[in-house]
Amino acid sequence: MPPKIPGLGWLNNRDQAQILWATEYLRGRGVRDVFAISKPTYADLLAAGMKLEDSTSGQMILIAMRNAWRQKRYRDPQNGRRARTFSLQNESIKALSRLSRKNGLTETDQLQALINQADELQRAVQQDIQRQAISSKAARKNDKHASARYQIQLDLMTEYLQRNLKALARWEMSVSDTTLPCDEAEVEELAKKKIQQVRLDINEAILRLDIATPRDVMPTT
Repeated sequence: MPPKIPGLGWLNNRDQAQILWATEYLRGRGVRDVFAISKPTYADLLAAGMKLEDSTSGQMILIAMRNAWRQKRYRDPQNGRRARTFSLQNESIKALSRLSRKNGLTETDQLQALINQADELQRAVQQDIQRQAISSKAARKNDKHASARYQIQLDLMTEYLQRNLKALARWEMSVSDTTLPCDEAEVEELAKKKIQQVRLDINEAILRLDIATPRDVMPTT
């Protein structure tokens, strides 16, 4: 059984909320040592606790006070806390102690801060993923619209090219044989051949461009 901690030695000097609660509790019990000081310090409370140890009534106040703190910490619904029991590895416990000392926090508050930080980070990552998904969706939509516009432009240019090539074919045939009227079927056939040749030339140009600048190769820095 652990030895009894005399007076108010069980208070945590880094827990300001507990110090304030202890001050109000003692004032509510009429302990005069904390009335004369507007804002008692941890040392002031320790001194008041040692005086209470000198009398039976004072000891009863100390016992009731510690029990009241336990109830506030673990059962009071207004403090926004619930008791939980965890088993941690020794290295984790040592790390928690180092962090709490470094940051001037209780181990409970330090653990709570770590959990909140991890939760905030997870929320930030999730929000970033959602923003990227929305941005990618918008980019795909813009690409789709751009592709549709390019297709319309390509169709118009193809139609314009066909008319001009047909006119060119008609002119070539009329020049080659001025004695006979142009056969429209022959004009259509000659125009188709010219269009096919133009398409072949375009495809070859695109193929050469793809070979010169492969899309799967990442640029080096």
